[in-house]
Amino acid sequence: MMDLLIENERISEMTSVAKIRGIHAAQRLTCMKWAGVKIGRLTNFNATKLKDGIQHFVV
Repeated sequence: MMDLLIENERISEMTSVAKIRGIHAAQRLTCMKWAGVKIGRLTNFNATKLKDGIQHFVV
């Protein structure tokens, strides 16, 4: 599920989970492929430091 589609170029998803797992990355990449978008970001707000909870994806 995509949270935000920004200018038809980027997808951003926000979540709060204990740990980002491989399934989260797979979901993000699949959503990017379906939308025809090359840039994605997954933000986990449950990280100790916010910068540690951000993952970028480029296809």
